[in-house]
Amino acid sequence: MIKLASACLICCLSIGASAQNINNVSDKKSSYGFNIGLNYSYLLKDAATPTDVSFANDLGFRLGVLANYKISRFTAISPKAELAFYNSSINFSETQNTQPTYHVMPMAVEVMTHFVFRDDLKKLSPYFLIGPNVRIPLNEKAESITDFGTGWDFAIDFGIGLEKAFKHFRFAPELRYSYGFRNVNQHPKISALQLHNVVLVFNLRG
Repeated sequence: MIKLASACLICCLSIGASAQNINNVSDKKSSYGFNIGLNYSYLLKDAATPTDVSFANDLGFRLGVLANYKISRFTAISPKAELAFYNSSINFSETQNTQPTYHVMPMAVEVMTHFVFRDDLKKLSPYFLIGPNVRIPLNEKAESITDFGTGWDFAIDFGIGLEKAFKHFRFAPELRYSYGFRNVNQHPKISALQLHNVVLVFNLRG
């Protein structure tokens, strides 16, 4: 997992380095870059979930690549692909289950299409985004009969950000809320789980 994350980070840094060679970022119809950040994931359980299990949610991190296609001065489409590491789990007592901890989507690839609304000609521009997000878990299939995977998810992202234009690149801290719709659970003792998360990323694009 560490080797995979390192390879993705090297790829992202390479894209960011090439983006800095662009002389005029304001006039470009399309641009590319990368991002890196943190996510806080949490689980929403069904009413039928046993009361003698505990839920744990914590910080994770993510990194990815992105593009920006300008439609007009105030609107753009921004597809993104991010590798996300989550820290959500369900803990059972050892007497109840052979798998004391059920890790829910510990690692996933997220493919997003965000519609971004901002004034692209300003050097400092706040913006709003909305769009679909498909989470593809990398542990979808169970490795053994005592281990359980996670189902894929469909979510809607909402976010705000503040983009600063420099001479050769644009930098934007971005805060997103991702609302998951599907039941991602594959554990027989749990009826249904929805995965939501809050994401803080730092975007860099040419």
